Amino acid sequence: MLNVLHEYCEHIDDLLISYVPNNRIITVEIFDASDVLHCHLFDVQKVIENKPPLHLYSVYCENHDELRVYFTEDIPSTLRLQKIKWEEDVLLLLDNNEKLVGLFFHNVNYRISKELSTEDREKLKLEMKSHSLALMKSFQSSRLNNNVKSSCYCCMIL
Repeated sequence: MLNVLHEYCEHIDDLLISYVPNNRIITVEIFDASDVLHCHLFDVQKVIENKPPLHLYSVYCENHDELRVYFTEDIPSTLRLQKIKWEEDVLLLLDNNEKLVGLFFHNVNYRISKELSTEDREKLKLEMKSHSLALMKSFQSSRLNNNVKSSCYCCMIL
C-alpha cells in the first residue's frame, strides 16, 4: 500500500486521477477547484457569486455499471459531457461556462477499486495528505511562476 500513488497518477489540466497497480481508480483530485467547479467551496449553504454551494453526492446505476458524482444539487438545465483523452471511462459533466458540475465513471466494477479495507483506507488518507501537500506546492509554484492566483483544492477518495 505504501507509495501506491507515486507512480500511478494521470494529470490533465486541473484534474489528477490516481490508480492502484491493477489500473483501478482510487482518487480524483481537483486543483484550482474554486475556479474549475460549478459550485463554491465556502462553508455556507447559499448561492455566492452566482455559484451554488458544494453538495457532494453520488448515484450508482447498476444496469449500466455507471457512477455519477455530482458536486452540487443545483444542476444546470444545459450540460455537456467531455471525454478525457487518457481516460475513456471517466467523463466530465460541464455547464455552459465550462465549469465542472460532476464526473461520470463507466465500467465501475472494473475501473474503481473497492478492495480497500478500513485500515488501508486510513493509510491512504494519510498518504494522500502528504502526497497532496507536495502536489499543491508544485502546483502553486507553477501557478506563481505564471503570475496566476492559486485557489482551493478538492480531493475525493472513491
